[in-house]
Amino acid sequence: MFASKTHTALSVYIFVRQCPGYCYCRVCLQYLAAGCWLLFTCIGVLLVYIPYTEHVDGLEPWTPAQHAAFEALGRPAWALCVGWVVYACAAGYGGRVAT
Repeated sequence: MFASKTHTALSVYIFVRQCPGYCYCRVCLQYLAAGCWLLFTCIGVLLVYIPYTEHVDGLEPWTPAQHAAFEALGRPAWALCVGWVVYACAAGYGGRVAT
């Protein structure tokens, strides 16, 4: 069985494994941030415009289950949207929003 000292393989570990992994991670984080911006923007817009459907003439009134679902899930979803904006701006993914 062949065993070598760990410090002799450190340069290989850093340059062959860590550097490409770091670059890949940075690219993936940018795509992940863009996806989160899209997702939470859509959720925020839906949360603003869904209650409008309750007050439009000609549409069915909301059932109690729909009221309960919106009241139970709307505020936590809004908090997630605002939390994403705060995190993204603090982490450097805010773009124009952070300026």
